[in-house]
Amino acid sequence: MTARRTALVAAVLVLAAALGLWLWCLFHWSEGELRQMDLAVYLRAGQSLPGGEERLYLLRGGPGGLPYLYPPFAALVFWGLAPPFAVAQGLLLGSSVAALVLVSWCGLRLAGEERPGPAAVLVCAAVGLWLAPVQETLRYGQLNLLLLAPAMADWCLPDGHRLKGVLLGLTAGIKLTPALFLVHYLCTGRRAAGLRGFATFAGTVVLGLVLLPRASLAYWPQLSSLPERAHRMLLMATPIDQAVASFCMRAVADTARVREVGGLLGWAAAALGLWLGVLLHRRGRAAAGLVLVSVAALLVEPMSWVHHWVWALLPASALLVVWVRRGHWSRWSAPVLGCLVYGAWPPGWFRPIRGDDWPGGLTWAVPLPGGDRSPLAVLDFLCQNLYVLPALALLVAVPVWLLLTRARVGGGAPVVAPRAAGSEEEMTVAMYGIGHGRE
Repeated sequence: MTARRTALVAAVLVLAAALGLWLWCLFHWSEGELRQMDLAVYLRAGQSLPGGEERLYLLRGGPGGLPYLYPPFAALVFWGLAPPFAVAQGLLLGSSVAALVLVSWCGLRLAGEERPGPAAVLVCAAVGLWLAPVQETLRYGQLNLLLLAPAMADWCLPDGHRLKGVLLGLTAGIKLTPALFLVHYLCTGRRAAGLRGFATFAGTVVLGLVLLPRASLAYWPQLSSLPERAHRMLLMATPIDQAVASFCMRAVADTARVREVGGLLGWAAAALGLWLGVLLHRRGRAAAGLVLVSVAALLVEPMSWVHHWVWALLPASALLVVWVRRGHWSRWSAPVLGCLVYGAWPPGWFRPIRGDDWPGGLTWAVPLPGGDRSPLAVLDFLCQNLYVLPALALLVAVPVWLLLTRARVGGGAPVVAPRAAGSEEEMTVAMYGIGHGRE
């Protein structure tokens, strides 16, 4: 057996073991976690159509009585679907794991691997499966992986491809977060792709308006009031929400004025992240730029649940993998630290917050707001803001790094001297490192 085939077999076994361990935890620990509340909400919304569209945003679905908060077009995706819930769970789990594999392939390719090997892709998927946002996506029956996969596939398309932007436009019609990537396309000179994506997004809005006029008129004109309604229903200040507005409420006070100020700070962070993403793209670090745009989109969201952070962590983890493979062994410290901080911890390591023990990230290791406080108040605060604080720190660190590297290059000392006989692309990669990925 060749070394490549041995590596592939080992990678398949690693992914199978990771998935098997997750399924064992799922079925062993808590029937409550099997309910996948968000999936029940989506199915309930689709089953209410047609004839009940005026009640779409008044519905309560699943065991938690959660509201439907997606655009009307997303409800059309589930129109009339009424499979047995266990079948829907199995289909969602299988398609989400397949999407995770595709996301890993796209991430490695964006990070600079022209032809990612199947072994590397499967190992990345196995590790990604145990990141806390991925676990919570699967746990709650969320669609994040199913939306991230086509979005990253769109990023991988060549700039001149006639379909570039279409997949992003479709995903933005289901979840508004990817719309910021279309703005990124426009700001980086890929106007055709950006306009194509916005046209596709507009098409989803028009389709929803034609087929679900009353639901569309209930959603789009009142979009600005959605955060307030969601706050009343879902308690945004809990640690599972990592938006800037919720961070401000946890840090200062849970009041309407603080929410307004936090919302403005979120828009400012989004603008800064988009600008930095454009700068990184122009400096040959397209993949890193997309991570910054992902962070910007998550910070500005009115409700940035932990499971939404697959949009930033999975592309960033692919960058780290390529960085480690092309660098010194000491670079392993970064991905290892990332897995420790953002990984899903085994059951029983922390006391359960509610119900039975379940693998959870560090954000669930602290008391909920209003509960008994640990003597380590600072550590509690860091765990409650485990995503938003590093994201804000990244928005400060990247401009400093850009200034330092510009000064170094401007002073006549290139980071890496390119080979004189190399092609223009090879020279760019040599100058700027692994961040130069094709889109």
